[in-house]
Amino acid sequence: ASTMMRATQTLAPLISAVLQEKKTMPLSASPQLNPMDLGEYWQHTWEQLDSQFPEVMSEFKASPCRFRFPGGESFNDVVRRLEPLLIEIEQQTTPVLVVSHGSTLRALYSYFSGVPIEHSLDSDFPLHTVVELTPVIGGSWIEQRFQLCPSGSGKPAQVIGPTPLTHINRA
Repeated sequence: ASTMMRATQTLAPLISAVLQEKKTMPLSASPQLNPMDLGEYWQHTWEQLDSQFPEVMSEFKASPCRFRFPGGESFNDVVRRLEPLLIEIEQQTTPVLVVSHGSTLRALYSYFSGVPIEHSLDSDFPLHTVVELTPVIGGSWIEQRFQLCPSGSGKPAQVIGPTPLTHINRA
């Protein structure tokens, strides 16, 4: 999981469920999974950046992979930061759950789905969704998405169900 509080809060219901079943699972937090550092703009949402700093966002949109926010990082920086973690994930022989943020999840998904990194920012990445990638022989993946439905009652979100299986060929 990311070291950010909101990632920890997202993970809390899972930890609670695991503890109730008297099971264990290894957990770790990694700053590699933190979102893209927006530097001087860290306190702003993307919507606020669009409305309050159109010149900065124009530069970002013109070259989203290379544009580095003042005092922050570029999307390419995020990708480089994730490389050691990608290697670690690929070496795992048991399932891995990554709880992170849009920028890092897009970069990870881009890598595992074979989508060029510069195209990963063009598509909407699903929020409140578990994306399960299961490796298959030959280097491709089976993908299932489980949409989480916030309950609004303070209880853990409910899984609505998987989307149809998608086969991702990484060849």
